[in-house]
Amino acid sequence: MKTIVAALAALVALAAHAEGQSSQSNEARLDMGLFAPEGLIGASYTRDLIPHLQVEVGIGFGLSGFQLSAMPKLYIGSENRLYTGAGVSLGLFPGQVTDVWFNWDIVGYEHRFENGLAVNFGVGYFRGLAGSYTPLCWGGVNCSTAAPATDLSGAQAHGGVGYAF
Repeated sequence: MKTIVAALAALVALAAHAEGQSSQSNEARLDMGLFAPEGLIGASYTRDLIPHLQVEVGIGFGLSGFQLSAMPKLYIGSENRLYTGAGVSLGLFPGQVTDVWFNWDIVGYEHRFENGLAVNFGVGYFRGLAGSYTPLCWGGVNCSTAAPATDLSGAQAHGGVGYAF
């Protein structure tokens, strides 16, 4: 794990000298995913803070209800970007305890076209940190079968299409 973090830090440091930052420092995107920070479907906003560091916030809907997320990301590249990041998301389901999730985009790729169109996809890992999780607690399903969110972890994947400006 330490080796991966050190390698990513070295790549970012090298890329900082090799390539300038894109003039497109903001992005609004529609996202879809499985166990993703924004849930099954959502929207996100990304802002480049300094070269090779961006922050992403999102809102969406998933199996644990409405989702809010925040994730800082390190990236290399300008038009073609590789990124990694880690953050948290909250699952807000009416009448239930708020779920807190750890999300790690292990690796992602994004292409920003000259006209502003941006396409991305990524894969990673999620883990419950707090709260309880009631899968598909809808329309008469017994919602008393909640499991601790801390019992859940696994792979996640997501993709999206947006506009960079």
